[in-house]
Amino acid sequence: MIVSRRKRKELRKLRERRRRAVKFKNGGKKVSVILTLTSMLSTVSILTNVKADDLSELSVSRGATGGDCTVDLIEELAKFAVPIARDSGLYPSVMLAQALLESRYGNGLSQLASPPYHNLFGIKGSFNGQSVNFPTQEWAGDHYIPVGADFRAYPDYAESVQDYADLLAGLGEWNGRDYYAGARRENALTFREAAEFLQGRYATSPIYASSLIRLIEQYELDRFDFGEYEAIVYVHRLFNPNNDLHHYTTDENEVEHLKNQGWVYEGKAFRCLREGKGMPMYRLYNRRTGHHHFTINSYERDRMVADGWEDEGIAWYVEEVGNGEPVFRGFNPGNQEHFLTRNKTELEKAVTSGWEDEGVSCWTR
Repeated sequence: MIVSRRKRKELRKLRERRRRAVKFKNGGKKVSVILTLTSMLSTVSILTNVKADDLSELSVSRGATGGDCTVDLIEELAKFAVPIARDSGLYPSVMLAQALLESRYGNGLSQLASPPYHNLFGIKGSFNGQSVNFPTQEWAGDHYIPVGADFRAYPDYAESVQDYADLLAGLGEWNGRDYYAGARRENALTFREAAEFLQGRYATSPIYASSLIRLIEQYELDRFDFGEYEAIVYVHRLFNPNNDLHHYTTDENEVEHLKNQGWVYEGKAFRCLREGKGMPMYRLYNRRTGHHHFTINSYERDRMVADGWEDEGIAWYVEEVGNGEPVFRGFNPGNQEHFLTRNKTELEKAVTSGWEDEGVSCWTR
């Protein structure tokens, strides 16, 4: 059989990934994790839960103080899952969210996701001749129906992650390379697009995409989508109930000061770049009205300074135009405020209340 040069290259990549997967094996490490995620129906649903005492690898339990330790599990899994995702051209955030969702963290790891099966992603079939039959539910258009299915059994979690990556990349024994093409970074501009593409393909649940996106946002899994994620800076959003104005800042001290002045902290609005990277976002202040304004447009900045606004310098840095995810800007003709959000749905809701959609303000990670 004649094998094309492209196919030989893919097979070499596959063998190299397999080699790395062995290197990333857990080796019996334990991680203490509290399970706080809402149970959601997906391809692998209604699987029997296993108590933490029964697990021998990624141990899942309640923290002694009741704190949320799910982040500890994410960090441990990310050590070998993130390199595999990046090498396979996938979004690590989507991979980790699927691992959480498909493993059905609620009262413990699902039995399928636990040793000796290690199936984190609910992949059906057999792996090296090994499989296990479990009951599951499939979406039938307007309701779920119970069915039985054979699921793959893996020797460890690294093999489970690698097999999932090969599935979405269409490598190795998996056929139909284009079936999951829309979930790969070369075709999906954002993790949201990748998650939305998977709905109806990877799982039958009608809320599959929204469930993945909610997990990514709740645990900020998109920080793994870029290198040096530990150094990425957050833009915080606050609201003043006295004048209905919003404010944005990366300064933790400013956040605390405003909270002490009665401002309501609304959380992390979006992520920006480290100082000196990308394009500058300028910050201006109108002493007469109390408004702050943020723009990447130096001409807009200069025009506003000419109109009496104070130039407060560079607030933070963002991606070059068209890179990353868009941050949208709205305008309130009532109080003349500009509003920034990464959530398009939030802006659309504001528009129904009289705000004007001004399009994309900047791009971020």
